[in-house]
Amino acid sequence: MSDRIQTLRKELKRIGFDWGTGKIIISDMNGAKTYWYDSDRPEPKIVTDMGDKLLDYEYDTSYGSADCPAFIAEDKEFIYLPYQYDGATGLFRVAKDIDYYMEYSTPYPGA
Repeated sequence: MSDRIQTLRKELKRIGFDWGTGKIIISDMNGAKTYWYDSDRPEPKIVTDMGDKLLDYEYDTSYGSADCPAFIAEDKEFIYLPYQYDGATGLFRVAKDIDYYMEYSTPYPGA
């Protein structure tokens, strides 16, 4: 897998998602990825099994077209979201306790 091809599982792990306390909501179209811009998205699915295959869909992080599946996740400390800049997609997290940002930089998705 090239560096530009990722999965939610790999990227969530990279940015520190706590699998023990986490919850993920993702749209599933019977095995096909659903993107943020799809107007006919089905009901979201709550992923409770961290072995769920939805977390292993591969997407392209490079420029040109936003390709990350539509999702939102949380653990005990952060909310996790996709971002895109000129079509390049990635993940970022926001602390639930904003006092966290008295010590750390605030998120600036797309910058």
